[in-house]
Amino acid sequence: MILEWKKIKTKHIRFRIPYFALKKREKPLLVPVSLEPHKCKNAEEKTLFHALLASNYYPTPYYKLGRIKVTMALVPFRIALLERSKANKVKMEKGLAKKGWTVIYYDAEEQQSNFENVLNQIQQVTTAYSHSV
Repeated sequence: MILEWKKIKTKHIRFRIPYFALKKREKPLLVPVSLEPHKCKNAEEKTLFHALLASNYYPTPYYKLGRIKVTMALVPFRIALLERSKANKVKMEKGLAKKGWTVIYYDAEEQQSNFENVLNQIQQVTTAYSHSV
């Protein structure tokens, strides 16, 4: 259950009433798969791209969600992969959470040495997603 606010407007008064909303998780998106490693801007992103492909995930580099540009996205699972050094990560995380996306952060140094942690987080989210649908 999620607490939401309903706006009520009358001729002279405007107020909001809280109510509980039951939201279902949305079904996976059907996305045409196109391998686009040329969109990756640096070596860390290319490494991340190829590691996800090796794990049978099809990432989309620099995916746009409105005004938010995600570094790497797994669109069917609604997972956004962002580098930990992003300046406004709180704002981005709130915007993505409103749209039903899960955010996973990675470090460039962590990615080069031990990428298993990020893959395990992705696998946990995708298995939980497949059980809920």
